[in-house]
Amino acid sequence: MAKKNIHQEEIVFAKKQLVLLATLKGKVSELILKWEGNIGAETPDYHLLMNQLESIEKQIFSKIGAWKKTSLL
Repeated sequence: MAKKNIHQEEIVFAKKQLVLLATLKGKVSELILKWEGNIGAETPDYHLLMNQLESIEKQIFSKIGAWKKTSLL
């Protein structure tokens, strides 16, 4: 039973992290739009940052799925 509670706490923490990642992705999108609007040229590798944030997001979703499966056992 204690293991299930630990997984629940981890899931809650991970979901909070996902909210923060979504905020970061929104900020990076703003940077891209502002750069393109003001400079009119390709952004300085902001797309790489966005790719990294999306990769982290996928990893967190994967962890949440694993924790949910483990807590069901």
